[in-house]
Amino acid sequence: MNEAQIKMMEEYYSSVDFDFSIAFFYEEQMIGVMGITLREDTKYSEVLSFGVLQEFKTHKGKMICVLMNEARSRGAETITFHASDIPEKDIQKELGLSELTKDVMMVKEV
Repeated sequence: MNEAQIKMMEEYYSSVDFDFSIAFFYEEQMIGVMGITLREDTKYSEVLSFGVLQEFKTHKGKMICVLMNEARSRGAETITFHASDIPEKDIQKELGLSELTKDVMMVKEV
């Protein structure tokens, strides 16, 4: 993901009603953003927006840990991610993530 995409996500998702979001910064530059929903009745949480600048991908696992800890502190017992957001098998294994479904997204510019 590049800076323009991060800015687009920030702008687009600022209109979405998330339960909470987390922005990650390095020297005043936004390097990642994640938007999360949380259903208090089912304790189910879903990460709907997920972006990390390419040059900071080495920190993605740590960012996800911050997100999971925050969701847990707010009552989440189950957290779901789109598999395409975390294709790195080492991060999946390290965080104990298991694949539930294959996600597919397609787009056409019109």
